[in-house]
Amino acid sequence: MTEDGLNNSAAWVVPSGAICLAMYASVGKVGICELDLATSQAFYNMVFDSQALRDYVYARLDKADANAEWEPLISTGTQANLNAEKVKGFQMAVPCCEEADLVGSFFRGLDSLIALHQRELEILKNGRQTIFAIMGMCYRLANMDIKEKDIVDDPKSLGTIPFTYGAVLSNYKHDDIHKKLERTIRDIVYILSEIYQTAYDNNLTTSVSNFFKTDLKYYNDIVRKFMNYFRLMIGEDLKSNFEVFKR
Repeated sequence: MTEDGLNNSAAWVVPSGAICLAMYASVGKVGICELDLATSQAFYNMVFDSQALRDYVYARLDKADANAEWEPLISTGTQANLNAEKVKGFQMAVPCCEEADLVGSFFRGLDSLIALHQRELEILKNGRQTIFAIMGMCYRLANMDIKEKDIVDDPKSLGTIPFTYGAVLSNYKHDDIHKKLERTIRDIVYILSEIYQTAYDNNLTTSVSNFFKTDLKYYNDIVRKFMNYFRLMIGEDLKSNFEVFKR
């Protein structure tokens, strides 16, 4: 479509941050655009001046979908659908601006937390071998078999420097070993989650399973970036549990 054609049509670019409500097929499903886009007429798109009001309306529409509140308004035919007039006629109570801000912020934070845990769950399911490999790296660092600088300079040194085997967990005599192992796994999964999300946001991977696919990715993409976190608080917390890996 030419620019003149666009200007003389009903088409428009929905800005990022707008709410998109499905009126056909997946009736009532709602989401927030993460980028500027154009949609078909199967979506009712809503743009807000206030992010707080947007987040409140989004939470309310999501609840309407979960509670099947659209069902009485759906027209049946070739496929179930709503229309713009029915969406415009949907009524909801809107609190004062301050309360809407608080409610919207709460649900925005909750959605972010859910997304984080879903991503971490996917990493636990698809990246178990990588998690064990990282724990092996922690074991080698804890026992000074390899230095952080060696890994930073050449991540592939993990595959060339001989691995020294020995009893580890049984050597730890304190009663907090389960807590330390849990914290170790949580820290590793969190860091892997951050590395994956950065790669995904930069179109370097398409899914968690694809991200963990090859040894080359493990050394070049995962280990190299993982070592950067050793300088941060999360890395210091991880290293504080290294004593469980000492031979």
